[in-house]
Amino acid sequence: MLTDIEVPVIGFIDLHYPSEVRELKSSARPRWDIVEDHAFQVVAYAMAIRQETGEWPKAVVDYITPQGMKSYRVVERNRWVQEVVDTAGQIRELLASCESREALCSKVRPDFSRWIWRYRPNAKQFALKHFIDGNG
Repeated sequence: MLTDIEVPVIGFIDLHYPSEVRELKSSARPRWDIVEDHAFQVVAYAMAIRQETGEWPKAVVDYITPQGMKSYRVVERNRWVQEVVDTAGQIRELLASCESREALCSKVRPDFSRWIWRYRPNAKQFALKHFIDGNG
C-alpha cells in the first residue's frame, strides 16, 4: 500500500531504471503532450518507487506510433501526486458509503459513449451486465 492511500494500487511498471520510471503507450497518431490518465498512472508508479527507495524517480511516458516515438516527462509531479491521493480518498469514501455491490453499482454508471468501449467489447459486456442490467 502506498502511504496516504487506503486503497490498493495494482499495476505493472513498464520500465524501471535507477532514477526513472517509464510507461510505454502505443498510439495510432503522435501525441503532443502527456494524456492526463497516463500522467496519473506513471506518477502512481513513481510514488511506489519513492516509498521503496526514498528517492523520486523521473516519471516519463513514451508514446510509440507508426511514425516513431516521442517521450514526455511529467513536470508537475506534486500536482499529480495530490491527484492520486485525492482520487484514492474519493474511491475509499465511495466504497465506504455502500453496503453492497448493488448499492455501489447504483451509484456508478459507466459512460458508454466514450471511445474506449469500442476497443473493449468484453469489458463493455461485463459493465452492461453488472451496472445496467443488475444481473452480475
